[in-house]
Amino acid sequence: MRLAFSLIALVAWAAFSLAPGAGAQGQKLEIRASFMGSGPVAPKARIQLKTNRQLSPADGRLAVFIGDTDMTALFAVEPTGLSYTPGVVPLPAGEHSLTVYLVPPAGAWSRLAEFNLRVRAEPAASTHPAGQPASASRSATAARRFAIAPALTLNLKAQSAVLFFPDTARPERLNSVDLAGQGTMQVKIERSGWNWQNQFDVVGSTVPDEALRSAQLGRQAPPVDLASYLVQAQKGKTRFMMGHITYGSSRHLINNFSSRGLMLTLPLGTQSDLTLAALNGTSLVGYNNFFGLNKRKHQIISGTFGREFLRERPGGLRLEATIMHGSLLPLNNFNQGSINDAERNVGGSLRLVASDKAQRFRFDGGYTHSRFSNPADPLLEQGRSLTPLRDATRGARHLEASYDFLNDVKITETRRARLTAGYRHERVDPLFRSVAAATQADRQRHQFELLASVGDVNATFSHFRDRDNLNEIPSILKTLTRRSSLGLGLVPATLFGAPVKASVWLPRLAYSFERTHQFGTSLPTDGNFASLSQVPNQLSFNQTFAAEWQISPKIRFGYRFNRSLQDNRQVGRENADLVNSVNALSVGINPLSRFDFNLEMSSESATNHEQDRTDRTLRCGTGFIWRMTDSAVLSANMATTVAGDRADTNDSRHAELDVQWAWRFARERSRYRKVQSQFFIRYANRYSMTRDNLFGFKNLNKLQTINTGLSVTFF
Repeated sequence: MRLAFSLIALVAWAAFSLAPGAGAQGQKLEIRASFMGSGPVAPKARIQLKTNRQLSPADGRLAVFIGDTDMTALFAVEPTGLSYTPGVVPLPAGEHSLTVYLVPPAGAWSRLAEFNLRVRAEPAASTHPAGQPASASRSATAARRFAIAPALTLNLKAQSAVLFFPDTARPERLNSVDLAGQGTMQVKIERSGWNWQNQFDVVGSTVPDEALRSAQLGRQAPPVDLASYLVQAQKGKTRFMMGHITYGSSRHLINNFSSRGLMLTLPLGTQSDLTLAALNGTSLVGYNNFFGLNKRKHQIISGTFGREFLRERPGGLRLEATIMHGSLLPLNNFNQGSINDAERNVGGSLRLVASDKAQRFRFDGGYTHSRFSNPADPLLEQGRSLTPLRDATRGARHLEASYDFLNDVKITETRRARLTAGYRHERVDPLFRSVAAATQADRQRHQFELLASVGDVNATFSHFRDRDNLNEIPSILKTLTRRSSLGLGLVPATLFGAPVKASVWLPRLAYSFERTHQFGTSLPTDGNFASLSQVPNQLSFNQTFAAEWQISPKIRFGYRFNRSLQDNRQVGRENADLVNSVNALSVGINPLSRFDFNLEMSSESATNHEQDRTDRTLRCGTGFIWRMTDSAVLSANMATTVAGDRADTNDSRHAELDVQWAWRFARERSRYRKVQSQFFIRYANRYSMTRDNLFGFKNLNKLQTINTGLSVTFF
C-alpha cells in the first residue's frame, strides 16, 4: 500500500509540472547525436548531443572529443544534453570521429559513444564574379591563395551550492568560478600547384583536474596545453602530413590507428601508390614530443603499397600490401589509466577490395601474418625471476561480400524493391596480437545477412555463429554462440496504394526480435572442472515493438514495448531465469512555433525466478522549451522515479528538476572583428531517498545548485 501511494503521489506531481523528462538515476546513460542518419552536415551546422536522462552529481560530467581535440569547453550545457554551434569558425571538411566520455567525480573515464561526423566542403566562390574588374579579380585570387582563420573561445563558469543534505553529500567545491578556453589557428596557402594547410588547437582551464594532461601529470599538468595540430602539404597525389594523423586500413594489423607522427603518400605511376608512416605508440597531447617520435622504442612504423588494376575505375579492383614494425613501452594514452606491459610486433598483410561497375557486388578480404613478443620489463618484474613468454607467430583473416539481387527495381509507380544478401567471415588464431589493431584472439565467426525493402516496408535478417578454442585444447572450455535476429518496419498508410490523405491513426510500426544461445560444448578434462554445473548454457530472447503517430504537425505520440528473457539451462541453475518488460509512452505537443512541450512515462518490471523477486520501476517526466526571442531560450525539465519490489521490502524515490535561461549574442563588423557569446543561468534540484523496510534503514540526499556561465568566441 505504501508503494502504491507513493507511485500515485509522484506521478501526479510530475504530470502537473512544467519540465522535460530526464532519465532515472539507475537508467543506463545513452547519447544520441543530431547528425546521425542525416548525411554530411554543413560546416556551420549546430551539433546536439542528447542524453536519455539527466546526469546526477554522482555521474560526473561529459567530455567531448572531435578527433584528438578536446572540445568540451566549446559545448554548451543544455537541459537535454550538450550543443555546439561553430558560428564564425566552421567545422573542418572531411570525416571526423566524435567521442563522448563520462568523467566521474573519482575514477577513470569511460567512453559512452563514438560517432562518425561527416562535414561537407563549402562550395568554392566564383573565380570571376559578374561585373568585377580584372584588378579586383586578381586581388580576390591572391586572397584565396592565403587564408588565415583564428578563433578564441573563453568560457567563464560559476557554481554555488544552495543546499545539500546530509554533510556527506557536500560537494568538493561549494562556490567556484572557473575559466576555460580554446584557441584555434588555421592557415591555408596555395602556390605553384601546392596546397599547404595547418591547424593548431590549444585548450586551457583554471581547474587543475580539468587540465589536458591531468591524468598523466596530476597537479603538475600545464593549465594551457597543445591539444592537437596538423600540418599538411599536397600537390596532386603527393601528400605529406605531420601532427595528429590516422593511418592504416589493414583490419588485423594496423587499422585506423590515430596518434602523433609523420605520413607521406607518393604516387608510383598512374595506378600505384606508396604510403609511409611513423607514429607514436599511443595517443598523446602537449608541447612535449612535438613530432611524436622522441621515443624510438615507443613507435609504430608502417608502409602500404597499393595497386589499382582498373585505371578507369579506381577502387574496382585494388590490392594493398602492408608491413609494420611496432614497439611499445609500458605507457598509457593521455586520457587512460591501466597497467601495460612492454610489447613488440612485426607483421604484414594483404588486402583485396573489389566491386563491379554497377556497385552491385562488393568484396573486401585480407590476410595478416603477425609475430608478437613481450620483452623483459624490469619495472614489471620488480627483481623477481619470471618465466619469459615465447614469441607467437599467428595469422588472421577476414572476408566480406555482398550482392544486390534487386537494386531499385520498379514494382509499381510508387514502389521500388531492393534485395541485398551479405556474408562475413573472420578467423583470428589463438595468441594472435597486434600493437596497432584491436582484435579478439582465438575466435572464428560467420555472419549471414539479408536486407529487403518494398516501398516503405523494410525487413532485415541476420544469423551469427561464433566459436572459440580453435586448437581444440581438451583442458579449455569451448563455447559456441548462435544468434539470429529479425527486424521489420512499415508504414500501413502506404501499403494499399498512395492515398491523398492518409489516416492520422495509422502509425509507423517497427518490430525486432533476437534469439541468442551461448553454451559450452562439453566438460573439459584436466582443467579443474568438477561438474556440468560449471559449463554455461544460456538462451536469451529480446523483442521490441514501437509505434509512432503523427496526429498533426503539432501533435505526436509514441508507444514502445520491450521484453527480454534469459533462460538459464545450466545444470543445477535451471531456475535462474530473468524476465524484464518495459512499457513506455511519449507525447509531444507544439502549440506555438516557439514552444515545445513533451511528456514521457514508462513502467518497468524485472523478475528473478531463482530469488522469487519482482522489482518494479515507474518513471514520469515532463518538459518544455520556450524560445522567447531569437536570442533567448527558457527551458525546464523534471523527472520522478519510484521503485520497489513486489514484497515491499524496499522502495526508493528520486526527483530531478532543472530550469535554465540562455541568451545568445553575435556581432560581426569584418572578417577579423567577430564576436559571439552565450550567457546562461541554471537552477538544479536533486532529491533521492532509499529505504529498507526489513531493517528500517533510510538514506536521504538533497542537493540544490545554481550555475551561471558566459562563453565568448572571438574571430
